[in-house]
Amino acid sequence: MKRLIAFVLLLAAFCTAAMAEERLSWNGEGSDQLVYDCTLPDGRLIFTGNQGKKGDYTQRKARILCLNPDWSVSWEYMEDTKGGCSFGGAQLLRDGRIGVLFSNSTRNQENVQEEIRYFTQDGKPTGDPVDIFHPDLLMTNMTPSCIAYAIIPEDAQTYYHCFMDWEGNMLFRWRSDERMGGGFVLEEVEDGLVFAGYEPTYPSHAKLMKTDWYGNLIWETVVPTLLPDGDARLEKMTKLSDGGFAAYLTEHVFHSSTDSYDFARALARFDQNGRLLWINQEHVQTPGNDTCCDLIEYQGRIVVAMKENGNFESTKKRMNLWFDLDGNYLGETEQKIQPGELNIYRRFVIKENELWALMDIQKGTKFDTNKTDEYLVRVPEL
Repeated sequence: MKRLIAFVLLLAAFCTAAMAEERLSWNGEGSDQLVYDCTLPDGRLIFTGNQGKKGDYTQRKARILCLNPDWSVSWEYMEDTKGGCSFGGAQLLRDGRIGVLFSNSTRNQENVQEEIRYFTQDGKPTGDPVDIFHPDLLMTNMTPSCIAYAIIPEDAQTYYHCFMDWEGNMLFRWRSDERMGGGFVLEEVEDGLVFAGYEPTYPSHAKLMKTDWYGNLIWETVVPTLLPDGDARLEKMTKLSDGGFAAYLTEHVFHSSTDSYDFARALARFDQNGRLLWINQEHVQTPGNDTCCDLIEYQGRIVVAMKENGNFESTKKRMNLWFDLDGNYLGETEQKIQPGELNIYRRFVIKENELWALMDIQKGTKFDTNKTDEYLVRVPEL
């Protein structure tokens, strides 16, 4: 009887340890890349990326993975075209189809093919692909109604931010020295588009801006700098359940006399008309140039994923900062990885009433983006 009890206790301890890690993967033999794109009305989640060939990381199959709410596979689609292929930016379109971008690149990472593809919600290809290839085209953001991209000629000082619909028709564009600088974050709302980024000046101010579907300005909010002569931007943004927005603000000042930087960071909240409601700088501020990986609203709280800058090894801290919707700091939890691993980034994924992180992890201690895989890891909550 004692042996039986000991065995049961040992088994329970083993199961508890396995459950505590809660790490899931759908990786193949080679280097895989996946990004979470959208959730379907029935709760299924769509991920896009590619699956690498073992021993040859320049040959990749474009991949779409659809997971059920219980993390089982609903369907998977692989494109077996030769080359460095990838799917990205999948969105549930207004007509019920899934729109996704397909790209193919050579060994030196030059794109030779760029198309819009369409799928049913059951993973079947439908409709005709739309060729949108342009040698100077750089994809930036996708929403259910539009694709944002930049046309950046190699010899040009000025380039264009362009916006097309999912049929490949141009909606509007602006020059890079107008409206907003490059690297903005884009969210779609019922009557237009909301941009988070910075003014195209130096030093710049962080800015939130809304346009209609034709690029006409509806409102804009320029955020006061936190440092004298600070160069600021909104790096991350999430749409909140009340129609407003939360954004991560980062700012720096370079001192040429000492060859050093001062940094400032803050979490900011805006209402649905762009009015700045509050800024919490105290609890986001860090001594170094740390990175915000993602932020999201989860069960009435705002969660900010931070990563200590420097190398990617497991000794670097990955903190989740928790705030209520009034900007009050609630505490932090640490997102750990296993010893001897490198973690490049993480993005939040909400599955029903659970918060997970999609993490890009590499086994070993020598950084190589061609030898990484994706894992879903449960986020430790307060």
